[in-house]
Amino acid sequence: MERFRLERGLIRTGKLKSEERRELRKLEYKAERERKREEERREREIRERAEREIHKGKRKSSGGFLLFLVIVAIAVYVYFKYFR
Repeated sequence: MERFRLERGLIRTGKLKSEERRELRKLEYKAERERKREEERREREIRERAEREIHKGKRKSSGGFLLFLVIVAIAVYVYFKYFR
């Protein structure tokens, strides 16, 4: 990192040759792209993990909810069939 700062300072003062400047810019561009790629990968992993947790929770609760709906449907049917 210190070397990078030193090289940036040399660019600003114009003490690097144009070829060296070009090479340094390429390296900076590559490093920036790599940082962005790494950040996107981390975000994607976090998003996928969250989606898996959500789906996992849905699977667990959907069976109980379906059972609840069936019981309510039977109760409504019995109420209207026999108690009205």
